[in-house]
Amino acid sequence: MSGSITREPDSIRYPAASQDEKPSFVTTGQVALTGLEKTLSRIPPPRQALIALAGSIIQIVNLQIQTLITALYDTAELT
Repeated sequence: MSGSITREPDSIRYPAASQDEKPSFVTTGQVALTGLEKTLSRIPPPRQALIALAGSIIQIVNLQIQTLITALYDTAELT
């Protein structure tokens, strides 16, 4: 296992939503979170909590998927 290379998982990438930021790219999960954050300002407070919870769930699932893809890639690399 010496000399193994770890690689970031491939994902669909979109340009950052705000033009005020430096040019950068974000993952699809981050695009979804950005959309939720923009929507929060237009929604009554009781629903804001539900949307914030949904955003957290999206973030956790996105991280789990990235971890799974990396593990599968590393396993395939070993065989």
